[in-house]
Amino acid sequence: MPRTPPIRFAEIRKIDRDYRSRPCPFCRRTSKRRTFGKHRLWDLGGPRPVLLEVRYSVHFCKRCRKYFSASCSDLAEPLARFTHRVKEKALASVLDDRLPLLDAQNRMLRDFSVYVPRSTLHRWVLQAGEKNQPHEGVRAVDAKAGKRVSRRR
Repeated sequence: MPRTPPIRFAEIRKIDRDYRSRPCPFCRRTSKRRTFGKHRLWDLGGPRPVLLEVRYSVHFCKRCRKYFSASCSDLAEPLARFTHRVKEKALASVLDDRLPLLDAQNRMLRDFSVYVPRSTLHRWVLQAGEKNQPHEGVRAVDAKAGKRVSRRR
């Protein structure tokens, strides 16, 4: 029976994106803060995983009558659970190092203490658009002629 690694407690870092007023992204009118929200993101860590707790302000534009929040797009995509750095490192493992998804998942857990589900890795690879591209030097089958074609040049 394999031994499970010891549980490591996450290092929590707080990031404040709480502003009194922000320009509306729709009409550019200055809007006051209505409330705030919190978002948790996993980031690359060393011996311990890093959990970013981002507190952001939510604003209401009286002209547009729409709610909007302070941008966190420099940290992660909207509704994401992982930062851009985690995504880039995992994609580099799969696309550049040519690791299978399971091995890339294990590398992220071993080297950076971040658990990334295989389904998330698969979705990121599909979004990158390089899953169906043959690697340089790999032989592909020409669909029209039905014979193998070498991709080496």
